[in-house]
Amino acid sequence: MKWRSIYLLAATLTATITLAFLTGCSSGKRDGTAERLVAIKVTSPHLPFGNPSEAGSAPNNQLVLRPQFAASWNSSKRFPNCVAWKLVASGIGDTERSQFYADREIDTPSPKDYTRSGYDRGHLCPSKDRSDSPESNKGVFTMLNIIPQVTDNNRGPWEKAERFERDLALADREVYVIAGGAGSQEGFKGIDVPESRTLR
Repeated sequence: MKWRSIYLLAATLTATITLAFLTGCSSGKRDGTAERLVAIKVTSPHLPFGNPSEAGSAPNNQLVLRPQFAASWNSSKRFPNCVAWKLVASGIGDTERSQFYADREIDTPSPKDYTRSGYDRGHLCPSKDRSDSPESNKGVFTMLNIIPQVTDNNRGPWEKAERFERDLALADREVYVIAGGAGSQEGFKGIDVPESRTLR
């Protein structure tokens, strides 16, 4: 139990919130960086400021784009490096929570792999952030959007951070969030466990 307390403390202390709001500014320059950012904006509304991990086709940094979020998947750790999503008030509703499922395109763990592991199936893009429709909510229950999380953190400080970002969105702001785990330690059933989680 001592290591869980240390983990919880470390996760709480390292969790930082840096929320970026779309300003629509442009320098007008068309160098390679600007063109790459424009291409990402067209590809995913969740990455208007660029690709944070420079994810592409590499197995441990694979870019996966979904209507609900953009993810960098790590096949060795068997959890996402990070997930990015755009949050606005219209995405928040009262749809009931969906059920966890193994992803149909990416080789993710099964929800059953977490059974009796001592860890929650921790959403990166939260269920409530995609509660405007059953289809949207189901999209965040893919195991592609899940990392192992200690229960006290998942239902404590992490949930408070999620509520804070939703309050901003409900105040008519466009909120862009990037969340992921940092570091890794031995886990269970081939799934690494992040040493901490961050929300930016």
